[in-house]
Amino acid sequence: MGPKSAMLAAMLAATTLVAAPVAAQPTSAPASASEDATKMALATRIVALAFPEDQRIAMFGGAMDNLYAQMKPPVDQAGDKEAAAITERHISAMRNDIMADLKANSGGLFDAVAKAYVRAFTLQELQDIERFVATPSGAAYVQRSAAILGDPAVAEWNKAYFQRMMAMIETRKLALFDELANHIVETSQP
Repeated sequence: MGPKSAMLAAMLAATTLVAAPVAAQPTSAPASASEDATKMALATRIVALAFPEDQRIAMFGGAMDNLYAQMKPPVDQAGDKEAAAITERHISAMRNDIMADLKANSGGLFDAVAKAYVRAFTLQELQDIERFVATPSGAAYVQRSAAILGDPAVAEWNKAYFQRMMAMIETRKLALFDELANHIVETSQP
């Protein structure tokens, strides 16, 4: 996986940090319209507390940068220094474009997260979550969770993981290309 693919993977991973807590299956039967409205109000407050609007872009940018730094190959393995500089310049421009788009459009993401919370959690769970996130410790926990990716212990593990993952992707990519090439040759003959 090249640096550009690594940057895209980092951006995807950073974005999923917001949605990760909502991956749970709904824990209750369908709610009434008034309960749904109550749950939506709670979920909206939780999102506002957990991801303060004035900090959202910095939170995501930091998480994305941490992941990308852990995914890209070490400088001594980059090979051609000029090619590495060109790639880095383009990745930087891509990051700027992605961050500008995130600034312009992130409201929809956080609205979607609130809706997902409504589906994923019961009214009682949302009330408990709101109480926790409303405390200084709860807010700090949620707001710093993305930054934890930059912690040296997590970064060290991620670097090793990404190296293994990139090797697996390369192997799979070559096998895919070989099989597709064989398929094309076989199906193009009369």
